Amino acid sequence: MFYITDSIDLRALEDAQLTMLVVDLEALKELMRDEDIESRVMRSINAKVLSDLLGVEIKAGLRPLKKSELKKGDQVLVLIAKWLHDKISAYLLLALI
Repeated sequence: MFYITDSIDLRALEDAQLTMLVVDLEALKELMRDEDIESRVMRSINAKVLSDLLGVEIKAGLRPLKKSELKKGDQVLVLIAKWLHDKISAYLLLALI
C-alpha cells in the first residue's frame, strides 16, 4: 500500500525497518504509478498542495495513519510543509517499510 499523509506519529514507525529516500517529483510520480494509494492527509490545504504537486486527487479529512496498519512493503509519503508569508515550502519524505 502507498500511504500519503501530512501528519505522522513517529511511534507508528518505531519498530519498522525504514529506508528513507529523497526523490525528485517525476521519480515519485513514477513510483506511485502502479500503486494502490490511500490518503491519510488531515488538512485540506495540504491535500490541495499534494494534488497539485502529484497530479492526482488527494482527499483530506480522513483518519490518521496508525502503526497497526503498516505492513512490510508499505510506502509512506509524508508532506512536511512550512508556511512563510502565506506561501508554502513543501518537502516530501518517502519511507519504505
